[in-house]
Amino acid sequence: MHSGCYQVAFKSQLKNLSHVVTFQSENPLLSNEREPSPIGYFEVKVLSLECKEPNNFGVGLAQENFPMLKSVGTDRSVAMRGSAKICYLNVEERMSLGSLLNIDFKRKGTILGVGFVFRTQKVFFTINGKEVYQMRLPECMAGIKRLYPSVTLASLKDRVQINFGEGKTQFRFDLAKKVQVSNLF
Repeated sequence: MHSGCYQVAFKSQLKNLSHVVTFQSENPLLSNEREPSPIGYFEVKVLSLECKEPNNFGVGLAQENFPMLKSVGTDRSVAMRGSAKICYLNVEERMSLGSLLNIDFKRKGTILGVGFVFRTQKVFFTINGKEVYQMRLPECMAGIKRLYPSVTLASLKDRVQINFGEGKTQFRFDLAKKVQVSNLF
C-alpha cells in the first residue's frame, strides 16, 4: 500500500497460535539524525481482533529487536494493552482507560495511537483521536536512542492497519496541535 497505511495480519497454515507475536517496524518511530520533528507518532486501526485474552493485544514502543514472542509492554517497552491499561516492565497502571472512556478496544474501527516527545521524554497514548494518557519514559528505557513502533497480536484472525502518516495519509489525532504545544514547554 502506498497510502502510508500498512495492514498487519498472519498468513499461516497453522490452526491456532500458542504464543503472542509482536510485529515491530523496521524503522524507528523518530530518529534525531533523520527526522527534525519534535514528536514521533503512529496509529493502529483495529480491523478485527479475535484474541481471547485482552492483554494479548498491545500497541506501543519498544527497543530495537524486541523479542517477537513477548507482548509489548514487557521488558524494555511501553504499551497500551487490550485490557485498556498502560503497561511497562510487565506492570499495569491501575487506571483502566477503556472503562474510563467506555471504549471497547476490540471493536472494528477503533484507532489507538502512540507518540513520543523527544525533548521531554514523554510517551502519550490516544484513542480515536483523543489524548488519554501521558507518562515519562520508564527510567530503564531512558538510554534507548531509538524507539520502534510495535504491535502484539495473538490470533490468526487478528488484523490491524498501521498508519505512519506518510504521504497524504491523515492521522485521526491532531498531531500539529500537539507539536505546537510541545514547542511551548
